[in-house]
Amino acid sequence: MFPREILASRPFLAAVERELPKLGRRPALIVWPTKDIAFRDPERRRWEEIFPDHTTATLTGAGHYIQ
Repeated sequence: MFPREILASRPFLAAVERELPKLGRRPALIVWPTKDIAFRDPERRRWEEIFPDHTTATLTGAGHYIQ
């Protein structure tokens, strides 16, 4: 069910992505797990580019569900 919901949310997620540059001027804390199976270094770097005033906290050994 969850993958179907993500696919059905494409229009919403595309709108969020289009608006991200508006938020890019704000400071951001990026919390990044090092063992995520879905999001890796290229995705982290993209977030860091969107938010130039950022601090990245890496969670060594944490996976996709960091909690």
